Amino acid sequence: MDSTPGNVEIYIANFDSANTYTTDADGVITAMTSANEFFKFEFPRNTASFVETSNVVIENDEISYSQVVGMVLNKRDAQKRNLMLLLGKATTIIIVKDKNGLYTVVGKETGANLTAGTNQSGVAPGERNGYTFEFTAVESVPAPFIEFDAFSALISATQI
Repeated sequence: MDSTPGNVEIYIANFDSANTYTTDADGVITAMTSANEFFKFEFPRNTASFVETSNVVIENDEISYSQVVGMVLNKRDAQKRNLMLLLGKATTIIIVKDKNGLYTVVGKETGANLTAGTNQSGVAPGERNGYTFEFTAVESVPAPFIEFDAFSALISATQI
């Protein structure tokens, strides 16, 4: 019993179908080329999530995988409001690092889109003042793992 729940880093870039990947025998991505930079998002501890659900339609002999990433950014401001506007118009690729040190690629084949979000002021002490973001991808295969070195050169110096 050595698994730790939770996520510690999220990286987001514009999706590009021209991205290329090299994988090892286990399907782990060991190299990636992309024309786009990844931006590292910092969020409050224990507020980001990744959930992947298998969607099986037996009658159609079909399976797909719904991948959902949730993230919180505290404190409302113009920069985060504008970020929500931009992300709402973009198709992205997301890399999530969990507390076990594994990096997972969300939206590798078709991209992920902002499908829900909130901007809330809160009412009383202890309530959130900030934004929530939820991205969804629907892929034909489960989200692959990626080695940090495969995309580290693509990370922007700008953090959000």
